[in-house]
Amino acid sequence: MNYPGYFLRHSNYDFQLARNGGTPRFAADATFRQVAGLADSSWSSFQSYNYPDRYIRHYAYQLRPDPITTTTGRGDATFRMNEPSRRRRAPGKGARGHRLRSRP
Repeated sequence: MNYPGYFLRHSNYDFQLARNGGTPRFAADATFRQVAGLADSSWSSFQSYNYPDRYIRHYAYQLRPDPITTTTGRGDATFRMNEPSRRRRAPGKGARGHRLRSRP
């Protein structure tokens, strides 16, 4: 993430990039547990902390916190973690982070 102090948070069944409000609700909305991939256990899925029946899923070029009930949903909620870039970044240009790639 190139926005220090901002986190991916779910709200009203949608995601937003939001500044940390410091509340317990914000912390719960911005916390996801990395679990074995729902479609491929060698990849990863991300389970919502405060809605454990929901996972980060890509759908129609957007991320959504959805319950996963179908084979298509399991594929859409399964990601491969790529290692951070080894390129040096200029000071103040954000931290190196992992990249996610969804299943084909």
